[in-house]
Amino acid sequence: MKYKVGDIVRLRSDIKLSKARAALCFMEEMREFKGKKLTIAYVLNDCYLIREDGEIWYWTDKMFKEGCEEMNKWRTEHQMVGVEEYFEQKRIKVLEAIEPICEAFGITDYDYIVKEKELTETLRINQTKIGCSFNSTDSVINELVGYIFIMRWRDFRTLGTVDTQAKKIIKRYWIKEEEE
Repeated sequence: MKYKVGDIVRLRSDIKLSKARAALCFMEEMREFKGKKLTIAYVLNDCYLIREDGEIWYWTDKMFKEGCEEMNKWRTEHQMVGVEEYFEQKRIKVLEAIEPICEAFGITDYDYIVKEKELTETLRINQTKIGCSFNSTDSVINELVGYIFIMRWRDFRTLGTVDTQAKKIIKRYWIKEEEE
């Protein structure tokens, strides 16, 4: 990794949106930061979190402009946080965010499982496991809402001709037993 916690970087202004939503790609939601100065908040194994987006998105070296004069000018008061501490903080943040939703729908058996060595994150709701690696808290909430839609609402209704496709899209990150 090129940068340290507290380094100032500038996001490339010529960066293009990724066609697929992969873990480490430039997405529509990141567009507002094009060409702006950003502060590295956390350094992970192969990506960074920045302060300005609330530490939501994963950023890579290739996304930042080379040779920015401001780069490495100063260090923030934050110390580099290890991967284990980051994942534990993220787990707590995710569980706090989904708790009121789960409570509202009577879901009591849930967890956010983090395996630091494998760099995997899994939302478990009852017996269903949903892959959420490198997702923001908002994306995990979206997966929870998808689960509620499939397990509660859809059982009693149909979406007509798009029913099968909608179900496939919502369940695309659900982990089958043989994948574990």
